Amino acid sequence: MIQSELEPGLEIGPQPGPQTILLACTAEEIFFGGALAAGKSFGLGLNLESRHQKYGGKISGIVFRQSVPELDD
Repeated sequence: MIQSELEPGLEIGPQPGPQTILLACTAEEIFFGGALAAGKSFGLGLNLESRHQKYGGKISGIVFRQSVPELDD
């Protein structure tokens, strides 16, 4: 579980399956794909937050979308 810095006492965590595997991954570069609405963006956000807490904010990340309309999904 990850402690929220914005909401004290709030813990967020991954869904069982791919998100859990993603958070356990130690690779520096991650390519994470899957079906529509499978939680990929949320999982990547959790991964960035956990690395932010681990490394004291010295991280960066980027999320690519295939097309602009996908941002509405």
